[in-house]
Amino acid sequence: MKTYNYASRLLFERIALIARDWPGGTRRAITKVAHVRGHDHAATTTYITTTCPATWSPVPVPWSLVTSNIEVAGTGAYDGLQAADVYAGMLNAAIAPDAYGNCSPDYLLECAHQIRRGPAGQVLNFGIKVLGDQSIITGQSWWPLPGK
Repeated sequence: MKTYNYASRLLFERIALIARDWPGGTRRAITKVAHVRGHDHAATTTYITTTCPATWSPVPVPWSLVTSNIEVAGTGAYDGLQAADVYAGMLNAAIAPDAYGNCSPDYLLECAHQIRRGPAGQVLNFGIKVLGDQSIITGQSWWPLPGK
């Protein structure tokens, strides 16, 4: 549960920052997340809406932009609810060697322009968050990602 909550916090922080920095002005996010079997979504929603806004963050996070409209739905309820799984699969294929020692970054590179970037075009800690040694990403032959 702690790992899921932490990952959810990172996701919702990024959604809040994107909503704040939206081209044309700040927006409130309506967030729909996919149901995960056996997970206590009510506890995670409470964590996101209550605990996270009360917790210090090194970057000011506009939590009010994401905490009022959170819906948990089945993966077939809305287009895009499986997007996180697709992107995670692309990243995994790019960094995890197959039985022959080969990685396949092609799909990730094709979608690189969709990954959130910082003001100077940086991907790490914006669109890709690494917990631990960043060389798992930066040591890849395809790094840095193309585009801005």
